[in-house]
Amino acid sequence: MRAFRFALLAVVVALVACNNDTPAKPTKSPSPKVAKSPAAGDSPSSSPSASPTASPKAASPTPSPSPTGTAKPASPVPSPTGTGTAQPTASPTTAATATPTASPTTAATATPAQLTVSTVAGTASSGHADGPGASATLSQPSAVVADAAGNLYVADSGNNCIRKLAIAAGVVTVSTYAGDMAGNMGFADAQDPLQARFNFPTGLAIDATGNLYVADSANNRIRMIAPSGGPVSTIAGGATPGAANGNGTAAQFNNPTGLALETTNLYVADKDNHAIRKIVLTPATYPVTTYAGGGSAGLVSGPAADAKFFYPAALAVDGQIIYVVDTLNHRIRKIDAAGVVSTFAGLPDASAATAKGFADGALAAAKFDFTPGGGLALGVDKTLYLTDPNNDRIRAISGTTVRTIAGAVDGGTGRGGFADGAGNVAKFTSPLGLVVLADGTIYVAEQGNNRIRKLK
Repeated sequence: MRAFRFALLAVVVALVACNNDTPAKPTKSPSPKVAKSPAAGDSPSSSPSASPTASPKAASPTPSPSPTGTAKPASPVPSPTGTGTAQPTASPTTAATATPTASPTTAATATPAQLTVSTVAGTASSGHADGPGASATLSQPSAVVADAAGNLYVADSGNNCIRKLAIAAGVVTVSTYAGDMAGNMGFADAQDPLQARFNFPTGLAIDATGNLYVADSANNRIRMIAPSGGPVSTIAGGATPGAANGNGTAAQFNNPTGLALETTNLYVADKDNHAIRKIVLTPATYPVTTYAGGGSAGLVSGPAADAKFFYPAALAVDGQIIYVVDTLNHRIRKIDAAGVVSTFAGLPDASAATAKGFADGALAAAKFDFTPGGGLALGVDKTLYLTDPNNDRIRAISGTTVRTIAGAVDGGTGRGGFADGAGNVAKFTSPLGLVVLADGTIYVAEQGNNRIRKLK
């Protein structure tokens, strides 16, 4: 009987043990531990939500949590390609190539202050009226220079005369300085400058004593007006166009256009001779020589005697260096102290048709349209200022960069017009000559609008 009871008890125990081995229902399964978010104080190197300063090596090996996980990574940083793919916010490479907030290069190329453009003389109408700047009229002014007192002299080409703009306390008064009051063309030297005659004067230069030199283009002569209303005389050239060198009036020019003065040397852009000529300002003799170029038109750099220009129109001198507006090559050329000619600004090896256009930027990538000519002036800081007449803009070359400082154009026509105001909205039409004063003020002879404009 006792044995039977023990056997029965063993059966019951076995049945209970068997019952305890049944699997749990799936709905009772706990969340897997591998998806658990790290607790506060865990090392960020093992977490997908590491801080932005974590290196990519620490953050990248951690596998993304499964869709059922409870941890969510930090918002991704947009990728450079714009796909939204998460990228490390900091890495040794990113830190090394980050753009600095300030650098010597950034400071050197900072955008200059905006210039303001205003009109100091002339109106919409072409004419020959002296008087206050606002009512005075001009006709195709093409060159402007300033004397030591700040007075301006203008080659008023269409009126065949030289005008003077006296500026006192901001008040501008225009008068006829030399040439026919009625604007008649001709040729005559005279003791009284108002009895002298010119034929489309286009270039001016002035020396320290006030002698004013004039490129009397259609007369093929270089004239001089003595200071304070002195006599007008011819220092070089004659009635017959040509290219002969020699003393004074025995020499010949063919449509001389631009002038630049360096101590006692007067350089002439002898346009239709495709040459740069030199006059030594020795009274009574005034010897003339060909300084660079000459003969046929072309684009050739190298020694001055072998160089070629295509209608050089304007000059600027920096010591013994001469800059040239090479009109139909649409480039700025440079003649160095050794007499070697090179392309200073503009496409160096392209055809004239390719070089023609408009583009700011590096010297060798810039484009110009000098179709009617152009103007050059050197600032005291060695900035080279120029007019780009067929682009209706005023531009500047500083260091190795060409930039536009004034002149807006119509998007449809690509041409300017007339408007005063800030440099980026002001408009010009065929600006030609210009002069830069010691304080940085720029005056422009604007042929197309018959005005003298001021940039300051």
